Amino acid sequence: MDDDIKKLNPSVNYDAPPIKKNINIMLDESRSKREEYSSDIGIKNNNDETFFKYFTFILTIIFIIIILNITVASYKMIDPDLFSPCRNVLSDEIIDVYSSVDNQETARAALIQRVPGEYSFVESKIESCGIYGTFSYHFTDGNTTYIVCDDETVTHTDMVCKKQRVTQRFFISIITII
Repeated sequence: MDDDIKKLNPSVNYDAPPIKKNINIMLDESRSKREEYSSDIGIKNNNDETFFKYFTFILTIIFIIIILNITVASYKMIDPDLFSPCRNVLSDEIIDVYSSVDNQETARAALIQRVPGEYSFVESKIESCGIYGTFSYHFTDGNTTYIVCDDETVTHTDMVCKKQRVTQRFFISIITII
């Protein structure tokens, strides 16, 4: 080789024969170096991959819980008695009271006139009520709720409860805890 090139970089031995390494030898050397350095920082035998698997699994569980909480909260805002085994069932019976219903007191008087009893006022709503009514007054007497409409009709709802199955009770308790 030319002496001028040797003078440019004296740290390189230009007279040594080139060493050709097999790709398998290079891979073995890189594996041994990786294992040597990984023992220094506490990682052995691809534990970093299992860490990321567990980490993503835990994040997935957390996101599922968050989505379930948001879904249940949304449904409870729409229907507060969503998980309650008891429901109010509207009766098919419509009673005509033949007196004017303008406010809470006249609605109570019309209800007592038609169905005697002690009633407590619950609420008044603007809703489709009775046959042609648009405004309703709700009164309760124990498990029965009477709905007096402004079209001079009275309907009632009864509280009906059903026994929950074990799976329903388990699911509801899990959702409540979460």
